[in-house]
Amino acid sequence: MENEQRAILRSPLIQGQVHPDGDCFQFWFFLHYYDTGKIQVNLISEDGTNEQLIEIQGDMGPTWRTARLPIISKSPYRVG
Repeated sequence: MENEQRAILRSPLIQGQVHPDGDCFQFWFFLHYYDTGKIQVNLISEDGTNEQLIEIQGDMGPTWRTARLPIISKSPYRVG
């Protein structure tokens, strides 16, 4: 991208797995046109270690889409 812009969103610290089957992070996104960039979601452990959960890029058409990501972590984490 010619004029790269970045937004970083981070959740507050979540105290590890809340539900027995794991937690779920759900979000809506809109990526339309060839130069929209990408969305990257990471699981960030309390010590700062990152694990990429998903990367979405490219033209997804002129519609809002949703993504649901399962999270299995007994340790405190953030989503960012």
